[in-house]
Amino acid sequence: VVMTTEVLRNMIYAGSDDLDSVQIVVLDEVHYLADRARGAVWEEVIIHAPATTQLVNLSATISNPREFSDWIGERRGDTALVETSHRPVPLEPIYAMKDRWGDDKIVTRPIFVDGMANRSILHQLAERGQGRRGKSKRPPPRRFVTPRRLETLESLEAQDMLPAIYFIFSRKGCEDAARTTATVRPLRRGEDSDRIRELVDRHTSHLGLEDLRALDYAGWADRLDRGVAAHHAGMVPAFKEAVEACFAEGLLDVVFATETLALGINMPARAVVLETLTKFDGEGHEPITASQYTQLTGRAGRRGIDEQGYGVVLHSPYVRFEKVVDLVGTGSSPLVSSFRPTYNMAVNLIANYDRSRAEELLSASFAQFQRSSQDARRAEGIEVLRADLAEARHQMACERGDVWEWLAMPGVDDSGAALVDKLRPGDVIDIPKGSRPGKYMVVVEASGFAPLEEPLHLQGTPGIVEREFALKPARRVLVRAETADGQALGRYLITSGLGDSEKLGAVATAGSSKSLVESVESGRITTTTLG
Repeated sequence: VVMTTEVLRNMIYAGSDDLDSVQIVVLDEVHYLADRARGAVWEEVIIHAPATTQLVNLSATISNPREFSDWIGERRGDTALVETSHRPVPLEPIYAMKDRWGDDKIVTRPIFVDGMANRSILHQLAERGQGRRGKSKRPPPRRFVTPRRLETLESLEAQDMLPAIYFIFSRKGCEDAARTTATVRPLRRGEDSDRIRELVDRHTSHLGLEDLRALDYAGWADRLDRGVAAHHAGMVPAFKEAVEACFAEGLLDVVFATETLALGINMPARAVVLETLTKFDGEGHEPITASQYTQLTGRAGRRGIDEQGYGVVLHSPYVRFEKVVDLVGTGSSPLVSSFRPTYNMAVNLIANYDRSRAEELLSASFAQFQRSSQDARRAEGIEVLRADLAEARHQMACERGDVWEWLAMPGVDDSGAALVDKLRPGDVIDIPKGSRPGKYMVVVEASGFAPLEEPLHLQGTPGIVEREFALKPARRVLVRAETADGQALGRYLITSGLGDSEKLGAVATAGSSKSLVESVESGRITTTTLG
């Protein structure tokens, strides 16, 4: 039985008798556990599935499989990790650029040469034209720009790199690309055309004429007959299945698809094209991860047909080539839990378990396992630092005494405390030496004093007014000044002349203000010297 994880999760919570005879549950694409919207459901299934059910978890994009399998072993008992880095069909990452100096030719280069980033691409991308004549201050145009879709397909066809899956992270973009491309592609002839028609009829025979007319069946079928199709979650299942069947038999040259095609659908191609390396995640456009890149390009290379697959990344002026190299070279990303308690989860736990068991199951998540592992590593790191500190203290002692005794002597380490005790809101600090000599700062809060209730206007200092402050712990000095028009004058951490236990807090310098400097130097403002 093939089902979504939500259905299985609901059956588990409902105590369905149908699960009694289930021996194996296969969680394909288990890295979906990291998905913010649905990932928690996968963890619920792993945690709550009957103990007699064996779990088989599959993924090609996890870089921390040992940690994941350790968590499953902790939850469910003996667990075997089976992993391989062998790819049946080797993948060649390709970078494609449009050369405006070479008759708009599409240039394709391997991203890596001998395991290193292809430096020739970096040199070429840095080339610019001679610029425009006249007084224009615009920089001269770059030589290489982003290839267009039709140009890219023509280049791939010339290099015998079709059929291809062309990923566009937009349903409308996929449909538009398929329509545009079909206008310049010839109709299939002979057996290929007959076979396409046969597959189309088989998958759409249950749809009525009115339904087919509403779905633009004629246009869709014509595009298939020209070797072009779109594939995304907005299509009716019959159309998607027909596209998949035609592509699997090698009847299509290109399919414009969203990332859903890369999840659980067996549609290998000779080449995979990534038009962009960013996609909309529901809130904004974010770069795709190394795991997502691996997932998408995993469709490149047909086993038993192609000697090599190609993952083509199109040049973009908004993504540096070094970023492309990092993304492609990483391979996969660590699996990070997205688990969070939800209302539905809480209701199911209360309905099926007592309080102690419910709390135990909540703490059984992969997220908690990862946090516990991090805490353990931090504890080990603390012990290492303590050992290093002990060794350092030992090294600071000699026959003449040790540093700690010297620091404890009266007058050695009291400069910071004495200064902090003297400062009051409204004081100006002068820093005559150190990394920033000649700076002046206005004290807003010092040694636990309450912050000023009214903006501080320095007498004799036009243009400088305090506008922002916050209460800090005792024995800290907070300073922030800005010009009357709201321009901040900087932030610095002042430690010069202070002991380890008496650090001053965050401060902002007003040293760039000529009026303040003149006011201080003329004696109109009393200063406290630091350092």
